[in-house]
Amino acid sequence: GGDPVEIALQDVAERTGLSKRGVQEAIARLVRRGLLSVHRDSITAVGAYTVRRPWAERAGPAGR
Repeated sequence: GGDPVEIALQDVAERTGLSKRGVQEAIARLVRRGLLSVHRDSITAVGAYTVRRPWAERAGPAGR
């Protein structure tokens, strides 16, 4: 992965043209698939999102 990015769901929705609910569903799907991790200090806090690359993480440094 990379550095976490903090962004509100509403900001993602506005920038992508998706509904807030659509963004929530997409993020949930990416988390389930192991492609995104999310950290929040509380349930209502802005999330910090990190893109994960499980194929690169499994391969180790030689696979990058």
